[in-house]
Amino acid sequence: MNAQRESCVTPVLEAQDILVTFGGIQALSGVSLTVGDNEICGLIGPNGAGKTTFLNAVTRLISYQSGTIRVLGKPIDAAKPREVIGLGIARTFQNVGIYGSMTVAENVMLGAHHRLGGRFAKALINPSGTRVQDANVRTRAMEILNELNMAHLADTQADALPYPLQKRMEIARALASEPKILLLDEPAGGLTHGEVDEFGELVDRVRRNHALSILLIEHHMGLVMGLCDRIHVFHLGQNLAHGRPQEIKSNQAVVSAYLGRTG
Repeated sequence: MNAQRESCVTPVLEAQDILVTFGGIQALSGVSLTVGDNEICGLIGPNGAGKTTFLNAVTRLISYQSGTIRVLGKPIDAAKPREVIGLGIARTFQNVGIYGSMTVAENVMLGAHHRLGGRFAKALINPSGTRVQDANVRTRAMEILNELNMAHLADTQADALPYPLQKRMEIARALASEPKILLLDEPAGGLTHGEVDEFGELVDRVRRNHALSILLIEHHMGLVMGLCDRIHVFHLGQNLAHGRPQEIKSNQAVVSAYLGRTG
């Protein structure tokens, strides 16, 4: 892992002045954030800072009242949630979302569902062509599982996996969508210290192998400081600071609001 790599200036994700209110309460108050090309960017802050709300805004699960979000320079403000994955955005959640009765391979294949648009209608006209398309998706899913050292588990029922492997499978499913940016919401939660180190190496390898950008929400500061090229800090729904890990470590406002606290 190398947090000293120079990040590119091209923004893959750019959010400007995002305002989100719930019942008159401002969850996000004009926050801005950029993630550069092939960059791992951290997003940290105390509980309630608005981090997951921000990811929900980017993935269009919630509406924002003002501001704009661009992916690869194109505004996505009018996009519907089901369209987000086709725009190059993939995401994992704090609580692992798996289809427990399906196999690992089937779960990963679901990540490519947007590339099988209209599959059932096509099957009525050209069933053999649809089978070929499905076979191609399975082949790609197996390639990703092999990369993540999970190919031997392809036919295992997903809910039989231990928690760390369910987290890894969720990343495999996200990669199957061929994203430009991957949003990870507390991926190290529930992992042991050794598992956190291994997970960090995995995330860095995924970034390099797939030439994608990553926005990481995480409370495990060792992981964040060792893995991220830059870090944004939210506090009470507002931007507090941003910079390289060493700059964030020495920022007194950040130390006071977050890093200096226990728990």
